[in-house]
Amino acid sequence: PLLAGIGWLALVCVGYYIGTRFVTSCEQVIESNPTSISSKSILDTTALIGILLLIGALVTALITAIQTSSFEPIIIAVFVVWALLYLIAFTLNPDLVTTAIDDTATAGEDAIAISVLLSKCGVKIAPIIFGTSLIVGSLLLLQSIYEMVTDDNKFFQAIVSLESLSGVMMILSGLAYPLIAYLSFCFFYLFADLCKAILTLHKPRD
Repeated sequence: PLLAGIGWLALVCVGYYIGTRFVTSCEQVIESNPTSISSKSILDTTALIGILLLIGALVTALITAIQTSSFEPIIIAVFVVWALLYLIAFTLNPDLVTTAIDDTATAGEDAIAISVLLSKCGVKIAPIIFGTSLIVGSLLLLQSIYEMVTDDNKFFQAIVSLESLSGVMMILSGLAYPLIAYLSFCFFYLFADLCKAILTLHKPRD
């Protein structure tokens, strides 16, 4: 257990260092890769779909929580609603994700811009997921430790130790998210750049 604790501490320290570095990289990669879309109506429609999904998630979670007499559906719904709120905010305010309105953009460029915008949303929330996951994961671990210390039942302690894995996974996921979001965006934007290069071949030259 002592070696496992030392290993866990080292893993968290390394993960925290990598996560903080890539949180800054996520901000920079959005700023350095602006995109344009021909009409704001597409973004407004996406925001409307997000609002409908948000309402559906809340209603579904409430009904499921009542049927199962459990708060877990509501907890899951909170994270879903939280992500949808950011999606709605970014689509209604595209400047936050360096997306401009350009009347000269073609339909193909619109398709690329929408895909890139959704990818940018995932990168933009990297700092929030990074911090929130650490806080929530730490609270889950503290709760598990408290339950293990205050209860002498060996079987119960074994169950709690397994439940503590959710806190561990949440912390590790939060630490890794900025790196994963950054690399995913870079490879996706490479594909988007190739698509834009193909589209420019069909544009008439002056």
